[in-house]
Amino acid sequence: MKDTRSSAELNHIIAEWMGWTPGTVINYTNGEEHYPWPKNAPDYCGDLNAVHEACQKLNESQREKWAALIVNADCMTEEMLVRILSWEKITEWHETPMRYAFNDLNASARQRAEALAKVIEAKGGK
Repeated sequence: MKDTRSSAELNHIIAEWMGWTPGTVINYTNGEEHYPWPKNAPDYCGDLNAVHEACQKLNESQREKWAALIVNADCMTEEMLVRILSWEKITEWHETPMRYAFNDLNASARQRAEALAKVIEAKGGK
């Protein structure tokens, strides 16, 4: 089940969780404030190193959920997604160590960022 949000949306979710904050720019012509993201904020959806660094912040419980999302990315159903993110014990994803290793090692930065954003959003990232 592919996440349909844009890379920018996912990057902002992860960046906020990592402690990045948007700057404030005031348009002096009309007084409106804008909150652009810093130009040097990481591209978690496009940079494996950046998303790897972000994943290091996950606690053990969150890592289990993140891994379950990655392992089942090719066969995720809505029911599985709800069960994973509601912190219920799941057994379907424990199929084979090879499948786990293959999907984990071959996940793109975007796939890793999608899983990370889902884990962050579940229960407020706790």
